[in-house]
Amino acid sequence: MTRTALTLHRATRFVDRLCGLHAYPPLADDTGLFLAPCRAVHTFGLRYSIDVVFLDRHGLAVKQVDSLQPRRIAWCLAAVAAVELPAGYCRARPDYAPAIRAALDRAGAA
Repeated sequence: MTRTALTLHRATRFVDRLCGLHAYPPLADDTGLFLAPCRAVHTFGLRYSIDVVFLDRHGLAVKQVDSLQPRRIAWCLAAVAAVELPAGYCRARPDYAPAIRAALDRAGAA
């Protein structure tokens, strides 16, 4: 099965991070949101669950949260960035960390 490469929208300005996923329609299977700087995310106002991967300053995954339900908070003090993905993305793709890294490299966000 051939998968589409992960595409990450970027939220690196304050107003973009403030809006977060609320500025987008529900995420497609191979689409996510890169937030930097970011040590915590919330799902207040979202009507769907998301996977969250927190990244360190080298772009390496330091924490993964599967299927964060609406009206919840997740954080990682060691993180400098976060990637929000469709719920189940990480479980369905054990290679999610290299996919995130490749998407960041393509976008010049790393």
